[in-house]
Amino acid sequence: MNEDDIELIELLHDALDPNTDQFALQFLLHVRDERLKRLIKQVWQRLPFCDRVVLWELMLDMSDGDSGEPESTLASARAIDPSAPWSGNVAQIAENTYWSVSLHRAKDIKSDAACMYVIAHEFAHVVLRHTQISLAAGYLLGFEPPIYTETDLDTLTQWHEEEADLQAWVWGFQDELKAFLEECPEARRSRWYVEITHY
Repeated sequence: MNEDDIELIELLHDALDPNTDQFALQFLLHVRDERLKRLIKQVWQRLPFCDRVVLWELMLDMSDGDSGEPESTLASARAIDPSAPWSGNVAQIAENTYWSVSLHRAKDIKSDAACMYVIAHEFAHVVLRHTQISLAAGYLLGFEPPIYTETDLDTLTQWHEEEADLQAWVWGFQDELKAFLEECPEARRSRWYVEITHY
């Protein structure tokens, strides 16, 4: 994404209402797959308005292009900050960090329901501000920049993944999560999900 793209997205962001379907002009600029566009809109329409506002404020871009992620990664939500988020205090981290969601392999998912779960899960990472929380915690622990050990990072990642699953569940995507696990039986199951479903 170049500077012209960012400028256009910021102009659209200021001009559009997050409660309307016009949000697609911002979020779907770099999504080429028509089925994905339709499913993203369907997920968006089911989200509470308060969470749409958070996404509106924090998300800069979505894409279904090659992201350079491992082949096993269906989608990802990444925080981006050209000014480097560890260059300021905790408040500046929250204010200056924006998100880019990549759905590079989500279009390979056969079931619409399973694909919608993946989209909702990535939206949840943004709404829950996982990167901001991780960076802020790193500062509070005295890391500069906030760097975690491999073990701590694995624990943190598992927590974020399980919390994003739970947020998608709370939003009402229970059937979509079930469809995803049926289509992708090798996918990890959150500990809370195992407890309440006895799978």
